[in-house]
Amino acid sequence: MSDAFDAIPLIDAWLDGEISTDDAATLDAWIAADPSHAERFTTRANLHARLRTRYQTLRGEAPQATSASPHADAEPAPGRSVWYAKGFRGQGSGFSFKAAIAALILIAAALLYVFLPSTPRSQLPVPHSNAPSFAILSDLSDDATFADGERSLGADLTAPIRLIKGRAQIMFKSTAVVDLTGPCTFEMTGPNCGRLHAGKVSVLVRPEAHGFTLDAPDHVRIIDLGTAFRAEADETRGVEVAVTQGHVRIERTAHDDAPARQIELAVGDICRSRDPRFGGRMSVAHPIEVTNPSFEADERNMAGGPMPRGWRSVIPGRAGCEDHLTNGNFTTGVDGRFVGLVNYRLTNDPSVISAMTQNLADGVEADSIYELTVAVGRRIDHDTRGAAPTQWAIALCDAATGRELASTRGQITHAGVMTDQTLVYIPADADAGRPIQIRLINPQDAAVDARPGQINFDAVRLMRLAPVANDPVASPAISSLKEITP
Repeated sequence: MSDAFDAIPLIDAWLDGEISTDDAATLDAWIAADPSHAERFTTRANLHARLRTRYQTLRGEAPQATSASPHADAEPAPGRSVWYAKGFRGQGSGFSFKAAIAALILIAAALLYVFLPSTPRSQLPVPHSNAPSFAILSDLSDDATFADGERSLGADLTAPIRLIKGRAQIMFKSTAVVDLTGPCTFEMTGPNCGRLHAGKVSVLVRPEAHGFTLDAPDHVRIIDLGTAFRAEADETRGVEVAVTQGHVRIERTAHDDAPARQIELAVGDICRSRDPRFGGRMSVAHPIEVTNPSFEADERNMAGGPMPRGWRSVIPGRAGCEDHLTNGNFTTGVDGRFVGLVNYRLTNDPSVISAMTQNLADGVEADSIYELTVAVGRRIDHDTRGAAPTQWAIALCDAATGRELASTRGQITHAGVMTDQTLVYIPADADAGRPIQIRLINPQDAAVDARPGQINFDAVRLMRLAPVANDPVASPAISSLKEITP
């Protein structure tokens, strides 16, 4: 087998007892092919056994015997951590990380590509604390740097974590998993609760840890209702919570002139404890449903053909969608296989707009802010054609009259990359109740522009932001729940 062959998935499947007969034969052949392969296998098996034992101990269970590696004393070589790379399952524990890690990868954002620290155990500091341990350090990025020095993978956590840079992952005794992005200060306050003092975290809560609680600045408490969510403590926005799976409940205790609040958030919702766009009041952002936002609903659609489901072309035949994987058009920023496209207009008539549009079920609401975000780009092969910088525009319109409510435009100078562009719309009082239309526009004209080009759009998202009713203007300074003494 070539050196590029990745045996880790097969090793992990064997360790989980889930390997197929064919894969087992492939793994056997790989081990027999080279002594270094056998060493890598035993290293991985030994690490698996040690982490299982560590997990069972943390859960208060008696460690169980395993079909261990032939070299039980071997130290694990540096490599991707088992906690991230596979679904570790302790025999008899009834717990599987497989679903947990898969869910963490889908959040959007940007999770850990992690490696075991290469520092020998003998050089790692030994904790000197009698405080109870509620969690362990289950993963580290290669560049993770802590204010109090090195940390050992699998170590008990008894003191607040001050992550200066990089990423770290902790697993609570309850099995809740929290990913930290530096700089971040985080504290474990119980077997199923913690406190975010500053920075960003992503949280995955398995059914065993239902009710996981995260305290944060601005008198905010986040309670799991079966959830994956992100939280950030920021000096400007206060605390921001974004739900990526399930539901959470946000509780804010009464303080100063601010009354107590309790808000339940669903998938896609974002809550800010202190939003400067609403005078520092607490705000909630809800996603507005867009049909076929990434143009994946109908694979038959191509340029000049039937329009993607949910969309229409203002000029027949001048908009549609295309398979960017087949054409090799984009290297990054694309959501899925298909992208929308709008061609330039063919006549010098400003009243004619080349665009694809969608009318929404929602109407404009007063005392709100709308954010339309769209990935915009142009094909790589436009550069080989020598096309000039390509103009684009996005707009929100009155679906009944076609009147433009707000718009923004720009130009693409580098092909092959889709980048997010955002339009912010603050409705006038007279706009309340008007039906909303999204408009993706190619403003170029063949009769005017020397080298007009096609524009591609993808990942259309619309959010409505509104302040929590009767919430007073907040203090400009972030109100911390607790100061951590250095």
